[in-house]
Amino acid sequence: MCLKMKYAIVLLAAAVVLTARTQQPAAVDEYAGLTDEQIVHRGLNYASAKNYAEAYRCFSRAAQHGYDVAQFNLGQCYRLGHGVKPDTLKAVDYYKMAAMQGQEEAQYNLAECYMQGYGVQRDSIEAEKWYRKAAELGVTEAAFKLGLFYASTGNYGQALKYYQQAADKDHPEATYNLGMLYFNGQGAGRDLRTAFVLLKRAATLGVVDAQFNLALCYGKGLGTPVNRDMALHWLREAARGGDASARQALKAMGLQ
Repeated sequence: MCLKMKYAIVLLAAAVVLTARTQQPAAVDEYAGLTDEQIVHRGLNYASAKNYAEAYRCFSRAAQHGYDVAQFNLGQCYRLGHGVKPDTLKAVDYYKMAAMQGQEEAQYNLAECYMQGYGVQRDSIEAEKWYRKAAELGVTEAAFKLGLFYASTGNYGQALKYYQQAADKDHPEATYNLGMLYFNGQGAGRDLRTAFVLLKRAATLGVVDAQFNLALCYGKGLGTPVNRDMALHWLREAARGGDASARQALKAMGLQ
């Protein structure tokens, strides 16, 4: 009789424990009521604070719903190892998902992956395709990279077109390269005045090669009247920027 009573007490205690466990409130969904855009915004705030684990969670949640901006940022997490172990294949996969939906930053990054062979077989044709799509959506760096690509293949007409697009947004290197195309008569007839204007703008934007070539323009009267003072000014600027030819020229003039 005593043993039966003890067993009954144990059963009663177990029932109490089970009842207490089943009465615990369900886990609260912290994303309930938030749009995917709001979830990504929260993730970007976490990323800015370098709380990458929470940023990754936010991007993963919104990416599950097919939100392209979340997919792009999740690709960034996998590429950079933010909040998750780096995984080049997954980075490319998420860039592709977002790029296929027209997300311009993902299109640019996917083009870079194809151009550099990052997580995929290197493929300049695919790179060109995605650079073009990104450039059409206004990604300045994509337009510049297209200019580089076309110039490297000798297609100077297309190079000029895309350098112009990037130069219109004050991209320093695109402005310089565009100036040199006009200087050399590549992709258009030789136009020293246009070349000078572009070189001057690029020099002002800090492109050292442009500063050196602008000094030559002033010194030799190419596209502008000869101006020795301006030639010397830009030669010194180029030398300060580390241009070896500019430093040698100043040394030869005894102005080092």
